[in-house]
Amino acid sequence: SVQLSTLPVLVTGYDTLTNTTWSPNAYSSKSSALGVDAVPGSLTLATNEGGYATTTEWLVSNTIDTGSTNTEYTTLAWELLSQPSGTTSKFQISSNNDASTWNFVGPDGTAGTYFTESGTALGNTHQEHRYLRYQVWLTTTNPAVTPRIDEVRIGYRGPCVPPDTAYFSGLVGS
Repeated sequence: SVQLSTLPVLVTGYDTLTNTTWSPNAYSSKSSALGVDAVPGSLTLATNEGGYATTTEWLVSNTIDTGSTNTEYTTLAWELLSQPSGTTSKFQISSNNDASTWNFVGPDGTAGTYFTESGTALGNTHQEHRYLRYQVWLTTTNPAVTPRIDEVRIGYRGPCVPPDTAYFSGLVGS
């Protein structure tokens, strides 16, 4: 018999916007010392003369269009493949309904805070907005190491997500 506690939880009307590559056409802008796809499918600091830049480097995503102002953004998550000691990675989110006003903010809705924990709830600041961008910052104090991000995910619900679509979390292949 199947234990109820082992059954997956199904969430309908939910989708995830995922970014797994940062080729030149896959972002809006970036600083010069950010290593876009230096490791295929990864975001790292660029190497320069045998070491990584010890400045804070950044990337702004392309505009994400959910197709409706009736969008509820749920979470910001990222796959941090490597975060050596002395390195940081942090994010801010900007959203709007005009696809041109970009004011990046952190979890409390202000420009002075950052998302530093993957899986953080996005809160109410971005609700009812059709367009969204994220900005990521990578930093190292040690030129021998860099943080490495392999994926960025933004969870959302909206009318453009089929209501009978189910999201299965935590499935394991057999």
